[in-house]
Amino acid sequence: MIDLHVHSTYSDGTFTVQELVDYAIEKGLKAIALTDHDTVDGLDEILEYAKGKDIEVVPGIEFSTEYEGKDVHIVGLYIDYKSERFKTWLKDFVDSRVNRNKKICAKLTEHGCPVDYDELVKRYPDAVITRAHFAAFLMEKGYVKSREEAFDRYIGDNAPCFLPREKVTPKDAIRIISEAGGISILAHPVLYKMSDARLNKLVRELTEEGLIGIEALYSTYTQGETKQIKSLAKQYNLLISGGSDFHGANKPKIDLGTGQGSLNVPDEILDDLKKCLAKYVFSDMDGTLFDEKCVFSDALKASIKDFVKRGNYLVPTTGRPYKGTINAFIENDLVLPDMKVICSNGALIIDVETETPVIEFKLTSEEIREVIKKADELGIYVHSYDDDNIVLREETEETRYYTRKVHMPLKFVDDIADELKDGALKLMCIDLNNKPKLEAFRNWIHENMGDRLQGIFSNDRYMEVLSVKAGKGNGIKAFCKLNHIPLGRTYACGDQENDIDMIKAAGCGVAVANATAEAKAAADVVTKDDASHDALKPLFDSI
Repeated sequence: MIDLHVHSTYSDGTFTVQELVDYAIEKGLKAIALTDHDTVDGLDEILEYAKGKDIEVVPGIEFSTEYEGKDVHIVGLYIDYKSERFKTWLKDFVDSRVNRNKKICAKLTEHGCPVDYDELVKRYPDAVITRAHFAAFLMEKGYVKSREEAFDRYIGDNAPCFLPREKVTPKDAIRIISEAGGISILAHPVLYKMSDARLNKLVRELTEEGLIGIEALYSTYTQGETKQIKSLAKQYNLLISGGSDFHGANKPKIDLGTGQGSLNVPDEILDDLKKCLAKYVFSDMDGTLFDEKCVFSDALKASIKDFVKRGNYLVPTTGRPYKGTINAFIENDLVLPDMKVICSNGALIIDVETETPVIEFKLTSEEIREVIKKADELGIYVHSYDDDNIVLREETEETRYYTRKVHMPLKFVDDIADELKDGALKLMCIDLNNKPKLEAFRNWIHENMGDRLQGIFSNDRYMEVLSVKAGKGNGIKAFCKLNHIPLGRTYACGDQENDIDMIKAAGCGVAVANATAEAKAAADVVTKDDASHDALKPLFDSI
């Protein structure tokens, strides 16, 4: 049994971190998560104290945020709480809210309604202090007779004690937890007393932002409420978490691990959450993973295999079609366990073992026809793909140049659009000597079909036409959402224009030494070596 929602004296609990660990061991818990409100101050102490003891302590936090006038709490588990970015954001997060409320207290005092900030917090110890709390407090003190009077005379938008709010939303908390490599959990959603429709809306919006889990097991839930939250989790592909929300004497009816007596959070809950802790390298292939010869050196292959053996994943993220992608790995004897591929510049995510598309974004046959018609007017070579072949009208110099690296059969047809009635993942437009012509073609696509299609350069000779929903950056975002991957555990590596959006999308963007200036400018890290000299080997060795 475990408990993934616990508080200490570092926020509003009455147990010290040492007492929490000892009590958890006494109760036979396998793991607890310290999730103090808006602080990580107790984490070093509890992790040090738990060393060598028969219990796992999960580093966590519980953020207090505001959503449409309601307090909404977001728990973060396994956060990298020592990262400078996280520490800076947390300080700003707490300071902005506290400073605003202290200033409102001062203004109220100046206007004849003395309000002590510490007394206000003590009165509402587990809340994000909003103007509603101020109004209630003013009524309790006898300064006003109604909530309406409090707002009209003192704290309304046009009243003398009003100060604009720096909004800290659940989405802000989810983003910073994800960037810190943590697992974001919507805490005790039943407690928000929302209608089913409003709760559904909240969960949908937060899932789009990257929410990973939801607290479906909680001290005060009825069986029906547990069933409801589990159903929401299934609907939005969220993982399940659970905890007592133990505060010691401050919540005397809630015990550690067992809540009000019937709570039971099984170990398997934590096992599922831990699967989110793997690290993912999303890497372009040509010019990034390997050089012109499309060969992995033995040293690089060994580093990749060791990286995967440690429980991590390499996800090839390439402009190549699927067959051209997987064939390169087969030829190099490097097909990896549970391998997934993002190919066709993010238009397709596919499971290698089953060769089943996970996500795909296609151009329609009508769009294919329109693009090819304009390409013919400009004298630009175009081909496309079906599941197994390059689909083209005739073999040209451009075809021969392209198939030097991409080893796929050629399928000759009279009309590409007619052949691909069910659509295609992309069109490849090639000009070996005139990039400005390709750039003009891309401009035409964006001006005339930009609500549906986009043009992306994978190098100076290749311009690929894709759905606007595709792109390597969008592919990574969709992959991470589907597989519950925190942003802070992702790395994206590339060298060309079509890699820039994924370099920016990942937690750490990497440009290889031979990358374009634009790709390097977008990256957090530029490798010492180029693709011809195992540029990414140090990355696989170090993470």
